[in-house]
Amino acid sequence: MKKINSIWYGGKVILTGAILAFGVPAGIGILPGESKILEVIRMGSFVLGMLILLGFGIWLAIELHQDKRINGFYDRNRNRKLKIDEGIYECQACGSRKVKEKDERCSVCGVRFQK
Repeated sequence: MKKINSIWYGGKVILTGAILAFGVPAGIGILPGESKILEVIRMGSFVLGMLILLGFGIWLAIELHQDKRINGFYDRNRNRKLKIDEGIYECQACGSRKVKEKDERCSVCGVRFQK
């Protein structure tokens, strides 16, 4: 699953939620006259918009927490080589996969590997 802020729909979701939560009820409130149907539509739109905004906020908070944990992992393992497959390693500093088991330095970025 792609991240929210890497597929560019976060702003569209926030705009949709804001329109449903505030725009539609304000527009109905401006209309003259009282109607039970319009009142139900106004309240329904507000509730739906707030649910969208709340759900999206929770989703974003979860994603930001995951990002923080992933960044912490990479910070702790930055100058190490990670075994990917038999005889194939990856430099955690630059992502190069041209690292061999016996290498003490990355041939791409030059970082010295910790043991």
